[in-house]
Amino acid sequence: MEVAKTVFWFNPFIWIATRWLTEVQEMEADREALSNGFKLNDYQATLLKYLFGVNLDVVNCMSRHPLSYRFKAMTKVQAHQNWRIWILLPMVMLSLALFAVTPSRSVSGPLILIDGQQADRFDHIPPEQIKAVTVLKDSKNINKYKQQYGQQAGNGIILIELIK
Repeated sequence: MEVAKTVFWFNPFIWIATRWLTEVQEMEADREALSNGFKLNDYQATLLKYLFGVNLDVVNCMSRHPLSYRFKAMTKVQAHQNWRIWILLPMVMLSLALFAVTPSRSVSGPLILIDGQQADRFDHIPPEQIKAVTVLKDSKNINKYKQQYGQQAGNGIILIELIK
């Protein structure tokens, strides 16, 4: 991180990131020291003595000092650390469910009939072989085809008549 600070000395985000990383490392060191059996009051007194060079019993000037945040973190009751996972997990699962599922499109386009035969597409037919193209969109004309071809006829019908 010191190399990054040297190279990008002009970037304020490097300085902020350095300060945050330092605070995280200090918090981890505090947690490790307290979990290894140091008493909280003795450890805090040691930190004060290291920082100020004397043992201060009353510290009123430290209301905004970074060390005061460390002391607050040491005395805070450690809640279950995985609460973020329990909040994040349902959100991730919900987003996967919403965005991974595509709507089924069993009936997507119009019914295509080429000389009375059902086809999936008609782009393979050369234009010179086409005699007539009729597009049926209204329900009056579509109803007679619905009985024979089902729901797909409800999306419209393209009738293509070829030259024989």
